Amino acid sequence: MKKILLALLLLMGVSVYSQQKNVYVQYTALIHDETGLYGQNDFLRRTLEDALASTMSFGLVIKNKDAKFYNETYNSPTLNGDREMIDLSLLLFAEYGGVNYTLDNMVYNQHVNSGVSTYTKSGGVNNWTISKETKVINGRLCQKATTFFVVKNKLGVYNHPVTAWYCPELNYSFGPIGYGNLPGLITELTVRNVTYTLTTIDEASAKDFDTKFLATQKIQSQEEFDREIGG
Repeated sequence: MKKILLALLLLMGVSVYSQQKNVYVQYTALIHDETGLYGQNDFLRRTLEDALASTMSFGLVIKNKDAKFYNETYNSPTLNGDREMIDLSLLLFAEYGGVNYTLDNMVYNQHVNSGVSTYTKSGGVNNWTISKETKVINGRLCQKATTFFVVKNKLGVYNHPVTAWYCPELNYSFGPIGYGNLPGLITELTVRNVTYTLTTIDEASAKDFDTKFLATQKIQSQEEFDREIGG
């Protein structure tokens, strides 16, 4: 009898384990008008206007200690499904170059050129300054943290401010476009002229992702990638 009970308990444990769910977070992206930066160039101005008129939705799936952040929809009234223009708008105005994965505290960012993907690998952001300032986002009390991301190119070195609001009650150290390493889920992130804001969270989601394919991908450091593209 004891053996039967033990076998049943083991089966129940396997069943519960197999039904474990991941965490799914949806964000919207609001692009702020930077006419001083883009207004002098007609192409950039038109692309910005289109991006401002578009609806962008992004997903974050958290799977144990790993995460995937990706573009879900980009419903544009004027781009008419032009994938290259959509990608350009996302890169220019949403700081989004492609899908990114956080695996073992390393961030893999996708870059697509002529249909070919390259991934850059970095240690992510760790140099946060945590403030005592708080605000409520989507009904949850959140705390402010700030940092900078550095862009180096032929024109110089630029430090762009980054502001994150994270929720200590949501014990997931992840957020949009690879940002994380805070003591709580990032519910709002502002990088340059774009703000990502949490709209929904499902802590028992069936959404999943696989990263085995990365073993066959071209992976570089950011510096190697910048040199290759002539940055």
